[in-house]
Amino acid sequence: MKALLCGIMCFLVIAVAANARADVAGDVAAGLPLSQVITNALNAGVSIQDAVTQAIQAGADPVAVVTAAVAINAGAAAAIVSAAVAQSPSAVVSILNAVLGAPGVNAASAITAAVTADPAATTAIQNAAIGDGVPATTVNAAIAAATAPAGPSPGGTGGTGGTGGTGGTGGTGGSGGGGGTASPSK
Repeated sequence: MKALLCGIMCFLVIAVAANARADVAGDVAAGLPLSQVITNALNAGVSIQDAVTQAIQAGADPVAVVTAAVAINAGAAAAIVSAAVAQSPSAVVSILNAVLGAPGVNAASAITAAVTADPAATTAIQNAAIGDGVPATTVNAAIAAATAPAGPSPGGTGGTGGTGGTGGTGGTGGSGGGGGTASPSK
């Protein structure tokens, strides 16, 4: 009985996801305004990132999609930029310009998302953001956040003292041992 119920639930989830994708493509093909396409997708339970991705995949202009999506949810600008650049990396500067021109957007997070999505375009992104009036200190900090190597892990408390060692991985012992706290290596 549980297997049958699980199977039915999986079928329903897949069916809803397929319908949501078809709705975005259908809405784009029908020529609905992109703000309506994104709103319809959100109302159908599609995330804004997936709505952006699906709209671009359906042939909508990436900059127009981003503009509509950010107008609906400026707080999701970083996720919108990531999704759009993943679909249209050659449009990264245009996408960023559209996002930075929208009210309520956190410029630093949008820049970080753009650089993370397309590290090869870092200089172009930097120039575009500064050209859009974002202070150079904000731009450079956002780029640094996107390009910084992953730091050492905070370590652990297992083992017999967990000294942090190279890479700051902490102790590797089992559940016994002291309560040593790893410290990042310098």
